[in-house]
Amino acid sequence: MSASDTEYLSLLLEPLRVCALYKPRFGQGTSAAGLNLAEFERLYGQDSFYHWF
Repeated sequence: MSASDTEYLSLLLEPLRVCALYKPRFGQGTSAAGLNLAEFERLYGQDSFYHWF
């Protein structure tokens, strides 16, 4: 793997590592009702980047 490949892979994986540690607070967001798991999955499933993950 070339140095540029390693750099690009790191740019992609680092945010995923941060997200892997994220603990969503379902029902405790800024809206009064918050999100349940199904709503959270639907929201991120519609995102053109995150739906791949």
